Amino acid sequence: PPRLFSPLALRARHASSPPKRSIKPRASAGMSKEPKADTVKFNVSGRIFEVLREPTLSLHPDSLLSQLAQDADAGASDPIFVEANPDLFPLMLDFHRHRKIHISLGVSKDAVLREAAVLNLPVSVDDMIQDPCPVVLLGSCLDKEAAEIDAAILSSRAVLLAHMYTACVVRKMGARSFQRLRDESVQHGIRVTVNASDVAVEAKRITPNLQTDFVPNLASNIKASDMCSALADWSRQHGFEVNADGWNNGMG
Repeated sequence: PPRLFSPLALRARHASSPPKRSIKPRASAGMSKEPKADTVKFNVSGRIFEVLREPTLSLHPDSLLSQLAQDADAGASDPIFVEANPDLFPLMLDFHRHRKIHISLGVSKDAVLREAAVLNLPVSVDDMIQDPCPVVLLGSCLDKEAAEIDAAILSSRAVLLAHMYTACVVRKMGARSFQRLRDESVQHGIRVTVNASDVAVEAKRITPNLQTDFVPNLASNIKASDMCSALADWSRQHGFEVNADGWNNGMG
């Protein structure tokens, strides 16, 4: 006889069937459960250093620090212990960052090379920049100071020579009569010429015991522009114009 399917029986059969369950895919063995932090901490003989994975460590993927950071568990909170010199460790991090190491004078290059070899970093002597010796620094400072002193002495010599020239001008003007000065001023202006021999006489008058070559030595290496600058204030105050066209290697 044909089988009868009553609505009640059908509903009962559906009700008694087990509920469906969703199946979540299992994570593969190579997949990480948690993303790794942007930084990694190293415990170097008790001192903690925190470093960026990108780009600091990634620039040298073959280094020991980079390998330790890659192998570390994502959820690990404890710093990675590294058996290394904590005083030289910042230099190793500098090489990771800049591919160069700047070291102070008291740091041994051999010690840096040894530490780099332990951490599998390709550091060479050419990669290290060491501070110069203080004696070298002192020498460069002294050279600069000596140059400044020489410039000041040269300027002082020009001022001293200018005083001698102005003294000669005053004496030459005083030797002329008032009428002659007035006539020259109206017709041609007052022109006073001072040469090296005049200055030598003036120098002897001030200091009788001076050597005869004092003025030439005093005027050596003084340019015409230096003399014009030294005479500028006096000449401007007294209405003169300085003409140093005849000045030749300190002789005017």
